[in-house]
Amino acid sequence: MTTIPTSEINDKFENFKTSSKHEVVLSLLETIEHKVFETGKLISLTGDGDPDLSLSLEIFDGGPSLLIKILCEKNLMNIDDAEIFQDFITIKFNQIILGLPIDIREPLERLWGVHILVNGELFY
Repeated sequence: MTTIPTSEINDKFENFKTSSKHEVVLSLLETIEHKVFETGKLISLTGDGDPDLSLSLEIFDGGPSLLIKILCEKNLMNIDDAEIFQDFITIKFNQIILGLPIDIREPLERLWGVHILVNGELFY
């Protein structure tokens, strides 16, 4: 079994943190958020007429993750719907980062997870 040195893991996390805060990356995440609202997917999923969505790249559950944060008064989403929504966001994210310079893109290509949080609680 090969062990990865802690310093190497920390360097990868730092590269991820740096890329995730880059202005162009934040703008791309906003673009995905707008696309979700344009499609009406979030209203359909939650059953809430005025849900809020934010996407962020953070260290979560031990590693680099894309967080899909939903705030809503009503949530009718089930696990199957969550998986489909997660796939939609993940595909958009992977498509949109392709045009980034490699030094920004590469740390973002190694996500450990994509998680949906509803009203601050892990949903999927």
